[in-house]
Amino acid sequence: MNALIIMTVIFLFLIVLFRTFSHKKHSGDDDIVVRPLQRGERRNNLFTRRNIPQERETEREEQQEEPCSSTLLVSGKKLKKKKQAHKEAERERKQALAAAREAQKERLQREREREEEEKLERERIKAERLAELERIRREREELETKEYEKWKSKIQLTEQGEEEKDFDEEENRLERFISYITDKKMVVLEQLALEMNMKTEDVIQRIQLLQEEGRLTGVFDDRGKYIYISLEEMKAVAQLIQTRGRISIKELARRSVDWISLQDEA
Repeated sequence: MNALIIMTVIFLFLIVLFRTFSHKKHSGDDDIVVRPLQRGERRNNLFTRRNIPQERETEREEQQEEPCSSTLLVSGKKLKKKKQAHKEAERERKQALAAAREAQKERLQREREREEEEKLERERIKAERLAELERIRREREELETKEYEKWKSKIQLTEQGEEEKDFDEEENRLERFISYITDKKMVVLEQLALEMNMKTEDVIQRIQLLQEEGRLTGVFDDRGKYIYISLEEMKAVAQLIQTRGRISIKELARRSVDWISLQDEA
């Protein structure tokens, strides 16, 4: 209640004070009296009026300068912001470039690791293939060795039998060769070669070999013949040579009719 009274008193006091102030102001305006201007005052007023346009121009220039200053200030702020934005963009560009380089470096590293892994895998597969080929080769060699030994024994038996057979056949051919000469006593070498399916030179070499072995004894004449002489007949020839001193093959062949059983096929 007391507070309400106090506030009412204060409000009334303010109203009275406001009215008093307003009354004094109007009283002062009524006291102003217009009087004629003196010469000096008129001169000052004229000078003042003349200076008014210049002052207004100065004010306009100042007003124009103030916007220019404001514009420069705004431009400076914009330039600063632009520089900051440029720096920020440059920083972001460098960061992006560094990130791209790092990503490329990581990609190249991954590619190198992948290539190395692929190389190792290829080498492993190659080594496994070589090992498998080596195993197959050893198994094949072992099998071939077993087969070779088995067939070798068979071949040896076969060859032994064939050698014996060939030896027998060769011995038979040789006996037939000797028998042909001993039966004919005198043979034409070319005819003997045809009979034995041999060359004449081979026939001569074989006769010489048989003579060295003591299985044949005889002489070659200059007509391409071979005259077989047995040991008994050789003794008779030796006795003839001792008696005559020297004797030719022709004379030997001619004289041998008496004491050698010759079948001349000349």
